[in-house]
Amino acid sequence: LVNLALNRSLSHRGVVSEWGLEVGEWLGEKAASRLREGEHVTAEQVIRMRWVLTWKEDPNAPDGQKAKARLVLLGFQDPMLGKEETNSPTMTRRSRMLLYQRAANKRRIVYKADVKTAFLQNDELPPEEVRYAWAVPELAKALGIPRGEACRIPKSVYGLGRAPKGFWEKVDKVLTECAGEMSVADPCVWHFYSDDEEEIGSIGTHVDDFQIEGDEQNNDWNAIVTVVKQIFRWSCLLYTSDAADEGLGVDLGGR
Repeated sequence: LVNLALNRSLSHRGVVSEWGLEVGEWLGEKAASRLREGEHVTAEQVIRMRWVLTWKEDPNAPDGQKAKARLVLLGFQDPMLGKEETNSPTMTRRSRMLLYQRAANKRRIVYKADVKTAFLQNDELPPEEVRYAWAVPELAKALGIPRGEACRIPKSVYGLGRAPKGFWEKVDKVLTECAGEMSVADPCVWHFYSDDEEEIGSIGTHVDDFQIEGDEQNNDWNAIVTVVKQIFRWSCLLYTSDAADEGLGVDLGGR
């Protein structure tokens, strides 16, 4: 009776639907799958996973709050813990303010973009680095496996120590392929130049938060932004209101 009442309460507050959305994200990004035929793992190789539930203010919700469910691995159980590089850079405050100042000087708009479920968009790990996890009931059902059975985790997902580094490496690969040049002062800022070596834009990142500024009259820059938008999935895109007139663009509005 207690579990039934709890499930009804969670369903009423939108938690159950959030579970479904999160499982859908995992399957859509191919962040979990059934074991391959003939694939066997030991209990020592398998990591537990759990739900992390948070609440955000939402005036449109019945009780003024909206649930956000995240499925994470218990990273302290990772067999690779302490055996691989996990340090990941983040853009410094100075670099961010310089990006804003450059945009203001050139009278450009600054865009702020958040990548949706960023770590699920990491590239696949090499076969020897694939992890395994005990699937939670909701994920097990979606994968079509019995409760308590292990599943494959082919990416550095939430909870693993290498997840932030894996995402930074993907961002670096994508922006470098778009002819971006990493700043010598900050490995989380990339500059872009025209054929005549004129700076046409820059992108800075703080994990999954992107700061984007560039010459929107330049076709090469617009093509770069289009490619970046297509490669990642985004949860939101904000822009500074009249960045050139706002100085450092502290007034953010939706677009």
